[in-house]
Amino acid sequence: MKEETGLDIDNLEFLTGTNNLFIDETKPHHYVVICMRAVLADHHQQPQNIEPDFCDGWGWYEWDNLPKPLFSPLEKAVRAGFNPYPI
Repeated sequence: MKEETGLDIDNLEFLTGTNNLFIDETKPHHYVVICMRAVLADHHQQPQNIEPDFCDGWGWYEWDNLPKPLFSPLEKAVRAGFNPYPI
């Protein structure tokens, strides 16, 4: 987290993983995506775009109002009913 966002986190917790095949792409590839939950070590922190050549930016969003398009493995998890917030 720190390497890509500059954020310090605590209480890291595994939530789920997804297996994602991109076989119809020009260069087929496979992603295994691990979804984790954590809390900010300092709630005043803001994410930084540490790798602007690889990332358009970071933002905070309500779970029921996520931006489009989503990273396709996250979209797959959401369609399958994944929700990082306990009921």
